[in-house]
Amino acid sequence: RYPIAVALQSTLRTYEQTRSQVRADQAMLIAKDLHAFRGLVERAFVDKPKHSEWCIKWDMKDPDQMVEWVANLSDQVFDLQQTVEDLKTKLADADRIIASLETCPFEAASFVGLLEQLQAMIDTMSTTGYSHLGAWVHEMDKRIEAILVRRLSKAVPRWVKAFNRRHALPGTAAEAMGEEDEARGGGNSGGNDDGEVVSDPDVAELELAPAVYQVLLQNQELYLMPSL
Repeated sequence: RYPIAVALQSTLRTYEQTRSQVRADQAMLIAKDLHAFRGLVERAFVDKPKHSEWCIKWDMKDPDQMVEWVANLSDQVFDLQQTVEDLKTKLADADRIIASLETCPFEAASFVGLLEQLQAMIDTMSTTGYSHLGAWVHEMDKRIEAILVRRLSKAVPRWVKAFNRRHALPGTAAEAMGEEDEARGGGNSGGNDDGEVVSDPDVAELELAPAVYQVLLQNQELYLMPSL
């Protein structure tokens, strides 16, 4: 039975190497494959007299049963390998997309494009049959929310400053606020104290194009063109 022992040892070593490639917080995605593997292993550790054909023992009379069991175990580990390789690729893609949310232009099209890529990947994972996908997606949602909140918290002040500076009427309080920002160096949001250019798209100088509206009087009614 030496060949059986060698094959079993190789299978268990492959399982250990494959399992080590998946972090604890990612293992839930391959729970189905892990459960199938553990179910086969259980046959060698649980003694059930009423189900003697189900149990696997080293000294069993029919070695063919053990050969078949090791073959099934090897097939299950091979399937697990394929699942883990596919999972690693998808997790790397997800991390890349989420990282891109940190630096992409602050435009709706940029955010939507990245989120659509992520959604398409999740849809593929759903059809593939990953376990507990909903829980994993929930964790992804929290990461994305944190990024968007962080970017928005940096972008809102520059929007306010741009409105105060570019759309202030002469002599108004808004103009005074804009001048105060300039005096404090607020107009140099694209650089740091050393005069170096900052590449963060959320703190770079924001320029707002002037909006022109017409107030029209027709039939004793006032109209604003274009309408708000």
